[in-house]
Amino acid sequence: MTWTCCVTAGWGGCSPGAGPEHARRRDARTNEALEAVGRSLGIAAASLVNLFDPRAIVLGGYFAPLVEWLVDPMRDELQARSIAARYSHVQVLRSELGWDAALRGGALLSLRELIADPSAIDALRRAAR
Repeated sequence: MTWTCCVTAGWGGCSPGAGPEHARRRDARTNEALEAVGRSLGIAAASLVNLFDPRAIVLGGYFAPLVEWLVDPMRDELQARSIAARYSHVQVLRSELGWDAALRGGALLSLRELIADPSAIDALRRAAR
């Protein structure tokens, strides 16, 4: 089985473009914050890597446009906290699915369940209510 872990988040009250815009201007506070976020993501991702041995970690939502600033501190923490053999092949990727990626993923899971067991339609209908 191939595992891919996806991470999404909101950017609080800021617009989605605010983080990259400030980082491109080399705003010190923004870059410090992005490094801290990248390190925190790396710590959390290391747990996922050690537990599930994924081939990739996909950053989506508000993280997607920030990947270029998050990936290095993330990789530093992944390297420091992961079992070496598991970390060696993990890619950190930007989601290309846009803001509705979670919606698409949920729909895909429901469709897979329905295809595997067509009688599951009743359970899916009950869950949708």
